[in-house]
Amino acid sequence: MKKKIDWNKLKKLPPMRRLFDRWVPESLTMIGVLKLLQFLRLLGVKATGNGWRKVTSIFLRGESSKFILGSFRLRPDSTAMLPAPNSQLAAERLAAKMASYLRMTDAIGYWVEPGKLAFVRRRRRFRDLVLAQVDSFGMLVGLKPLFDNSVLALEPEESPLLNEILELIVYQCNKLRDLPEQERALELLRTVKQSIRQRSRFNYFGRRRRLWLAQRILHATVLFCETMKSHDLDALTKERFEMPDFRKYRNPGFGMLGVVARFTPDYREVDLWCQFNHVAADGMPMQEFLTDLKKDWGSVGEVMYPPLNFDVWSGTQLRYAGEGNFRALFFEDFRPLLAVRAYLNKHYQADMGGSASIAGLVMWGLTRHEAFARQKILLPVDAGEEDGDRCLSLLMIRPRQFARRGHDPLKDFCAFQKEMNERMSLARSGAGAVSEFLELCALMHPLFYHLARRVWPRALDEVLGTAGLSILRDAEMFISPMTEFQSGGFIAIGNLAVPTLYGGAA
Repeated sequence: MKKKIDWNKLKKLPPMRRLFDRWVPESLTMIGVLKLLQFLRLLGVKATGNGWRKVTSIFLRGESSKFILGSFRLRPDSTAMLPAPNSQLAAERLAAKMASYLRMTDAIGYWVEPGKLAFVRRRRRFRDLVLAQVDSFGMLVGLKPLFDNSVLALEPEESPLLNEILELIVYQCNKLRDLPEQERALELLRTVKQSIRQRSRFNYFGRRRRLWLAQRILHATVLFCETMKSHDLDALTKERFEMPDFRKYRNPGFGMLGVVARFTPDYREVDLWCQFNHVAADGMPMQEFLTDLKKDWGSVGEVMYPPLNFDVWSGTQLRYAGEGNFRALFFEDFRPLLAVRAYLNKHYQADMGGSASIAGLVMWGLTRHEAFARQKILLPVDAGEEDGDRCLSLLMIRPRQFARRGHDPLKDFCAFQKEMNERMSLARSGAGAVSEFLELCALMHPLFYHLARRVWPRALDEVLGTAGLSILRDAEMFISPMTEFQSGGFIAIGNLAVPTLYGGAA
């Protein structure tokens, strides 16, 4: 039967020109392609998956594209009467506790399948955990798997077959550790499979068993453990909030979660620095996972940041994140900004078309500086659930566009915040040009994205922004990912009201 096209429906779709604040030559051809995709969708062509997930699978494949969340001052072992006597026993107890907890939650339910054009998120049947050891140079020394045997029993810990696979994975991971993640993941998968085929050339069942074990290990959550050295409160607080070197503690496989656990010297407390693969998960649901974990495990005491005006904290930390990107961590007192927001909400809510937001104030302040003046900023927006999975939408805006020379800056900000509130509402409801763009993204093959990045670089910068900002208000620690299209950097902000030592908040 011939499908009838509803032309009125095509006219009602959000116009793609709203994606662009500034016109560049590529914009017209890009809009033409997007219009063609809208037409194909009316003809009945259906999308496969979620548009945002597809974007992450292509542009967030690198090691520096993973984001980091922290949870501090946890009880490492609530069942033991006394703390562990040494680091090895403390690590083993924590691994057993974490493995048990992971089996009770569906939050860490994915692994990432490497591909040449994209990494794909896959459902995980098992909740395995691997306790990993590295030397001072970041070379893997050993892997100890804690398999989820609730579904299917696997090899015993001392099995020669299991030890053979563990040694193979350790060797290949160390050999490939300096490669970029897009290359390393593919090469690791290829070399492990090739080695297994060579070792069990005429043994079909042995080959299948080895491949099965290797997959379980490479898809597992990985736990690294270390012990802090400081005993003094000031020094311990400083050491507690120093970023781990995730180049040293690099996830050897394709699991969505790698954890660096730091024990206090008496092993009574543990801090978790959790690195999530953005292809598999987004910040909000993972922060909820950590919040639930802390409620279940219990806290030893209140988390307190280093004082901002003392010698304990030396300022901004820098860590190389790989692929030419660096991460910076610093603490700042947001109470003056919160006071400004309260004042604006009290006196100018009508002019702003709603409430002033921290994100809006931060964006507006950033674009007062020359380095950010021309940036179009991307803000992830929680868009609720779809098919039982949390969805993310995007808000893109160029704040400097609203700053008019010779006009009242306050009126300019109110106009900017009003526009931002309108775009936020559209993003949360799944309407508007950006939401339409993400839906159309799901129609395209990954090869098209790579071609678009080369053919329409400036147009994509207009659509996806040149800088990013993300806020997780409950995060004790939030270190941002770095995408392949935000060339101006990405800023992440966590909880704004965590107390600091000797008074204050950050």
